[in-house]
Amino acid sequence: MEAVRGQVHLAQTRPLVHGYRGAALVIGEERAFHHSVRSALEQSGFRVHCVKRTHLVALPPEKINPKVIIADVDQGDERNLALITQLASDRRFAGVPIVVTSTQKGQHMKWRTWEAGADAFLARPFRPQGLTQVVRAVLEGKQ
Repeated sequence: MEAVRGQVHLAQTRPLVHGYRGAALVIGEERAFHHSVRSALEQSGFRVHCVKRTHLVALPPEKINPKVIIADVDQGDERNLALITQLASDRRFAGVPIVVTSTQKGQHMKWRTWEAGADAFLARPFRPQGLTQVVRAVLEGKQ
């Protein structure tokens, strides 16, 4: 799906992911990214757990049991794409859909993230409604 350019307007966000209450794991390096994703998903009924990539190893997923993973691969370098491959093949996250966000746009980046194991791609910046629509779509596809 394509991202919609614009600023985050939390007052305009309405829950779009009805019935998908549970945990979301958000992986990214920027505090602002964590905040924007947390705001959108909490309004949709998710408990949100934000971690930096370097802290992922120590994460006990059985305590979180995420329904969806949102991972930011800013700049799309190979190390970040390897993280997506690692998540997609990790037994702890078997069957959990992965949504990748990135400031790098275009079909080439989408294909690279899908090849790495992502279920969806969303270009940044995005609106909260765009994120919740993508999350709803991947969750409906996994059920």
